[in-house]
This record gives sequence, C-alpha cells and structure tokens, in this order.
Amino acid sequence: MKLDYQQTYKKEILTEFASSIYAKVVNLVVDQELNIHDESHFLVKLMHQLGDAKLVIMDAHSLGELETIQAYWQAMNNFIDSLPTKSKVA
Repeated sequence: MKLDYQQTYKKEILTEFASSIYAKVVNLVVDQELNIHDESHFLVKLMHQLGDAKLVIMDAHSLGELETIQAYWQAMNNFIDSLPTKSKVA
C-alpha cells in the first residue's frame, strides 16, 4: 500500500481546522444553554451537521477532494464568525 504523505498531512491539518470550527459552534450552543437534542434549533442542527461533515475528511481519496473539503470548511468558518454571540450582542 502506497502512502501519500502530502495527502495524509493535509487530512490531519483539515481535521484540526474542522475541529476548531466545530468547537466554535459547540461553544455557541453551550453559551445559549440550548438542548443538544433539540434539532429544531438552527445552531443545534448545525452542530450535528458539522460533526458529521468532519468524518468526510478521512474518506477523501485525492488532493482534489481535500481541496473541495477545505473550501467548505473555510466557508463555514467565515459563516460562523459572522454569527452574533452573547458578547457581540451585549
């Protein structure tokens, strides 16, 4: 089995990046004291979707797929950074 170190490295970096973005959403959910089982709330739904999306990184089979995944996570990072938090509202 041939190892592609560049692809493995990119997967590791993307996994860390995705985890930091996921953590931002988890913090928003906790700050607002939301029920994590209430899928009707946007942030809870987003938290679950991002948790699932993190799994896709390890299933990528090419650098091209990883580039697409990276673009998704960068867009999600920008979106989440634009969401109001308690500290921004107060």
